[in-house]
Amino acid sequence: MRFNRTFWITSIFIFGVGIFCQFFTAKVEATVWANAHNGHYLDIFFHFYTQVVEWPLLFISLGILLYRDWFSGLIAGIFFAFEGILVNVLKRFFNAPRPILENGTLFAAAGEVVHRHFSFPSGHTSAAFFGFGLLSCITQNRFVGILYAVLAALIGYSRMYLGQHYLKDVLAGESLGLLLLFTFVKLLPKIQNKFYK
Repeated sequence: MRFNRTFWITSIFIFGVGIFCQFFTAKVEATVWANAHNGHYLDIFFHFYTQVVEWPLLFISLGILLYRDWFSGLIAGIFFAFEGILVNVLKRFFNAPRPILENGTLFAAAGEVVHRHFSFPSGHTSAAFFGFGLLSCITQNRFVGILYAVLAALIGYSRMYLGQHYLKDVLAGESLGLLLLFTFVKLLPKIQNKFYK
C-alpha cells in the first residue's frame, strides 16, 4: 500500500489554511462563522453528512481492504479501533468544553444534540482523515485523492457548522488521523513481512 500524494498535499494545504485561521482569528470565530452561515438544506446535509464517518466510511474502507487483502483490512480495523480509543482517552484527559458564546449557545441545527464536554480533539475529523486516507491509498488516482481530502475536511467543517467543535479541535483531529494513516502505511509492510516469512 502506497501513499496517495495528492491526498497528502491537499490535506496539508487544508491544515495550513486552518492553522492560519487559528492564529489570526479569535478562538470561536471560525466556529461562529461556520455556524452562522446556516440554512434549512445545509442543516439537513451536514446533520447527515457528519455521520458518514460513524459507520458508513468504516464499513466501506474496511470492506474494500478486506476484499483486496484480508490481512491489510484486519490491520486497518485494528488501527480504526485504536483511533477511537485514543480519541476518547484524549477527550477525557483534556475535558475541554464545547463551543459556547458568551451571550448564549450557538445555533443548533434541527435534530442535532449539542454536547457540552469532551471537545478536544474532534473524533469525527480524525476518523474522516484516516478513513478517506485509506481509500485514497487504495485508488492512487490523483483527482480522487484531492476529492477524498476535501470530503474529509468537509467532515471537520460540519463539526463547526453544527456547533460541536472549535477549529483547534478539528485541526487536532486532522493531525491525529493523518498521523495514524502515516503510521499504518509505514508499518503495514513490516507487519506483513513478519507474518508472511
